[in-house]
Amino acid sequence: MDVFSVYIEMSQNIRHYATAKSYGDKDASATVVIAEVEGGHYAVSAGNIIDLADGEALLARIENLAHLDKAELKSLYKQQLRQPRQADRSTGAGLGLIEIARKSSQPLEANLGEADQGKAFFSLRAII
Repeated sequence: MDVFSVYIEMSQNIRHYATAKSYGDKDASATVVIAEVEGGHYAVSAGNIIDLADGEALLARIENLAHLDKAELKSLYKQQLRQPRQADRSTGAGLGLIEIARKSSQPLEANLGEADQGKAFFSLRAII
């Protein structure tokens, strides 16, 4: 169930981002792959085109999450959950990303490859 949950979360994040940015079909395309890895774990990987500035901010957020243990991730999740939501603002990389980190057995891995016209290819990998 955790593998499926992470797959859905990654897919939704990509769809929400592409919709919020009004990306056309080319820029809205993405890939989400699930593969079995050593030790009976699964790797859930996703990649999509994003604005370079958004990608840099996302990498910093993921780097911060990578340094937290399970108890700190749980605390951060509860803290984020209690924050009031602003209807006119996307929460981007909030609860869902924290939840992916909580379900992962290893720190999240993220990469950003610069592309044309201020865009980049962002990839995220979670081991469940």
